[in-house]
Amino acid sequence: MAHDTRPPSQRKPTAADYSRYAGMGIEFAAAIALCVAAGWWVDKRCGTMPWFILVGLALGFAAGLYRLVLALGPGRGGKK
Repeated sequence: MAHDTRPPSQRKPTAADYSRYAGMGIEFAAAIALCVAAGWWVDKRCGTMPWFILVGLALGFAAGLYRLVLALGPGRGGKK
């Protein structure tokens, strides 16, 4: 099978492409879930419901978005 030398914007997505993007989605969701869980734990210990959960949500979203930008930035498979 010949290697497709067309730019990524002109070729059809493969199963590897789909699994890469699915992995990024799971990583994004995991960042949010872990930070929210940590916020819930702190809230439960300190009795400050729901403030640290909200902080964890914001931090998890920011961390997940940062990882997506790194993964999809120029030179990493994203569009230039």
